[in-house]
Amino acid sequence: MLDRTIRSAKGHAPALSRFLKSLASAAAIALLAAPMFLAGCLNSAAPGDGPVVQSELSTAYAVTFTREAEDAVLTGAVKASNRAGYTGSGFVDYIASAGESIRWTVNVAAAGKYGLKIRYANGGYSSRPLAIQVNGTTVQSSLAFPPTGSWTSWTTVSLDANLIAGNNTVLASSIGYSGGNVDNLTVSGPVVVDGTTRKANLTWFTSYPDPGSEECIEYNGCQWAGYFAGVDGKQPESWVKANNIAAVHERDFAKYRLKTLRLTQGTKTIDVKVYDMCSDSDCNGCCTKNAAATGFLIDVEKYTAERFGTNEGTVDWKCLDCAN
Repeated sequence: MLDRTIRSAKGHAPALSRFLKSLASAAAIALLAAPMFLAGCLNSAAPGDGPVVQSELSTAYAVTFTREAEDAVLTGAVKASNRAGYTGSGFVDYIASAGESIRWTVNVAAAGKYGLKIRYANGGYSSRPLAIQVNGTTVQSSLAFPPTGSWTSWTTVSLDANLIAGNNTVLASSIGYSGGNVDNLTVSGPVVVDGTTRKANLTWFTSYPDPGSEECIEYNGCQWAGYFAGVDGKQPESWVKANNIAAVHERDFAKYRLKTLRLTQGTKTIDVKVYDMCSDSDCNGCCTKNAAATGFLIDVEKYTAERFGTNEGTVDWKCLDCAN
């Protein structure tokens, strides 16, 4: 087990991470952050992905486009514009608890696995799941749409689905709960799985630590409770519980920001998204120390670690949406 004093912490340097978060692009993050790292405790550390366990080749043609919900075919649900923060001319509000839907038609040139990302707001106190069908086939019978804190706080949920070349229908239907307010659908892909499996050191952090705890005091956890370097604004604990959240070393964050990593340890497997980074300035160099054995650090949030069933040791990992 890793010594508690070098365990990875919250992942937010008080100045550095907030500065990085405000930059417009991952490229800008990489360019501006590099001299800061070289001047500090990372002067002997270079970005790396960890030892390769197995490598496979793949190719894909990547596209990304967005379709507004208010322009889709609606059954029961209605167009609205009375909540700020939407894109396009409005959003769609589910009225009844069941039997209502949004149906998008999306056209892609090549068949393959694509990423579907639905932007929504949920000002309620519980998840408002929807059933997702693609071309008449259910791909998610109950996709969670957790609370976002208010009806003007927008975020996204993501899933993968196989699309055919040409027109495809994506249907989001209410299933016993009035859905949240849905803003748009973004289609990206085909999803590129580079197939390369690598090794990483596994640690964990708590996004909502107990007041007075070591995580709160020693690692600045309470100062940054609910904040993640890859997400705008403070996220409620319900959102943290509902999502599989990981951080990587700050030097690797620009490359893996919002990417999905598949982690495997023995018979345990989980897919996590990189919402955060581990910053050495928060924990006296713990991130670099914890990454030393393999050269790559994956730091999972407490609730994610509980679902994974482990929070230490080494893991095999691959990126599910990274280009070769």
